[in-house]
Amino acid sequence: MEIIESLDAYIASQKTVAIQFLILGVCFLVIAGVLWQLDSGAKLLQGLKAGCLVWSLLILAGGGAYYNFCNQLHAQQIQAYEADPTQFLAAEHQRVAKVVTDFPIYQMAFAACIVASLVVILFVSKAFFSGIAFATLLLFSVLMLIEAYSKTSIDAHFAQLEAATS
Repeated sequence: MEIIESLDAYIASQKTVAIQFLILGVCFLVIAGVLWQLDSGAKLLQGLKAGCLVWSLLILAGGGAYYNFCNQLHAQQIQAYEADPTQFLAAEHQRVAKVVTDFPIYQMAFAACIVASLVVILFVSKAFFSGIAFATLLLFSVLMLIEAYSKTSIDAHFAQLEAATS
């Protein structure tokens, strides 16, 4: 596979991840809206509603920003390739190598958020905070799944870069 085709596949996959973030944000917004309508005054549901609302706004902003970043990155990388393919290859290899190296750190951070949420749910006797923790637990569990999909495209693109630079 030519390196530009690999870049195109990688960027398309990352745009899909951004779209999945946006869909997740909309889902959390819908959950918050439904909980708003069903407001029974229960502190757990109020916390879940607040958590879903805040996370939905953050993930929507993040997903939109990441989609825009992917578009800009693709345009910059194509321009760099057209200017100097050898320099592009070296710079892209270095950039993606850092992504591969840093990926486990993100997964560990997500896992830490999940564990912290479980600790709050199990050991904090405040229902409101448990509701927020449930929303956080749900968010980071889904984010780990989305990022697992992302890892496949990262690894494939890195393998193409490795083959092209060796």
